[in-house]
Amino acid sequence: MQIDLVELERAPPGALMAATVAVEGFCLRRAETVAVTHNLGPTSALIFRTLCVAALASNGGPADMDDDTPLRWVSRTALAESCNLPRETVRRKCERLVRAGLIEGDRVRGVTPSRPALAAGLGPDSHDTLIRDLRLLIEALERLSVLGVTREAA
Repeated sequence: MQIDLVELERAPPGALMAATVAVEGFCLRRAETVAVTHNLGPTSALIFRTLCVAALASNGGPADMDDDTPLRWVSRTALAESCNLPRETVRRKCERLVRAGLIEGDRVRGVTPSRPALAAGLGPDSHDTLIRDLRLLIEALERLSVLGVTREAA
């Protein structure tokens, strides 16, 4: 399957707004899954997800990761800035996440996700759920004529 973005001028009126809503809905469903899986409130879930992305980003992302790949440590200040939250809120939430075993904390290095929490990912059947949600998103964007999808012959 090959996916191409349609040129902005060729998108039908209203399609970009509808596409934005579809993508936002996808992101919210993924965020809700993380929150439910790890029993987190919305602020803690945001901090945890942001930390996971930051910890993996420096290594080329999850595709290049194995059990020996070091995770990046992130300062609480950088995390607060990324989440647009007060530093004290992030500090308190990080302490709770450390006590829950979802992240590791160090006064000097900052915080990083714990391996078990990262391995748990988004919960049971997370890969299948992610693929299903991505397919639904791609189909919605294709119907809106915002994406061009070329499928290979079976």
